[in-house]
Amino acid sequence: GSAAAGANPAALAQLAVQHFDSEMRNHFQAEEQVLFPLLSEFDTTRDVVADLIAEHRTLENLRDVLSHSVDPQPLADFSQL
Repeated sequence: GSAAAGANPAALAQLAVQHFDSEMRNHFQAEEQVLFPLLSEFDTTRDVVADLIAEHRTLENLRDVLSHSVDPQPLADFSQL
């Protein structure tokens, strides 16, 4: 990111949305369509998969909030998760 984005929550939120749309969305789809169904077959990884799917949904929801909000809390939540 740029120095200007670092000082501007709206610009940071826009960068997070762009990153999600260009990188994370396809990554999540690949995991959920290919990797997670395989890992769900095993008792040792089933709970991890459920947690990861929940995290994916949370990040998707935060992405939607960030697309129309400059509230710093969703941005912090998105960045942390």
